[in-house]
Amino acid sequence: MGTDAIPNKTVWDNPKDSRFLNKMTRIIIQNLFAKGYLREQDLLLSNEAFAKKILLITENMDLEVTIDYRESLIKHAENCYQLKEYQLAVVIYTMFFEHSLNNLIHHQGLKRGMDEKDRNDMIRAINIHGKLTWMLPLLDLQKIKSEHRQTIEKLVNDRNSHVHYKWKTVEVKVDPLEGEKMLREFKKIRMAVSYFKRYESNVLFNKNKRKLINKLAEKGY
Repeated sequence: MGTDAIPNKTVWDNPKDSRFLNKMTRIIIQNLFAKGYLREQDLLLSNEAFAKKILLITENMDLEVTIDYRESLIKHAENCYQLKEYQLAVVIYTMFFEHSLNNLIHHQGLKRGMDEKDRNDMIRAINIHGKLTWMLPLLDLQKIKSEHRQTIEKLVNDRNSHVHYKWKTVEVKVDPLEGEKMLREFKKIRMAVSYFKRYESNVLFNKNKRKLINKLAEKGY
């Protein structure tokens, strides 16, 4: 077969691969904004000038990849809830909040020029109560609304009682209202998840995420 018969095709011509490339580009640009390389005024640039600035920023930048499991954690927690595996759902939801709080510490530490060791020391040394209360103002962040803070702290306490099981003897009673109680508890947890996603987005993007998404949509991402 002659070379003329071979289609002129690249790996990115496949629609599925093209969607993946666009998604990766979108994630990289959002991270550039979150880390301060792009600013609000850059969103006013023309598409061509915006693309040139991104190219200039990334030309000599080493690519660092961090895997974010949080969306899959939420899905797993919901699956456990549907299966009435409430204790396991509590453990997994707690992981979501811990990962999110640690991400905020990491982000704010980077903004202040803290090295990796100091950021990691903060993450390890401060318990969940400290991360939800006094630590946030020190990092120039707003306090968590009390209703959601209480929900998260109760969730963590429940998780600890499950994980650090003490093998105590207890009287087993059938509670006909258990389903209703769990429904109320997990409704509060889901509301706290939604709140914390908005909270984190406002911190990372300085309340400009919608503008950034619209800008990327203009470029087809």
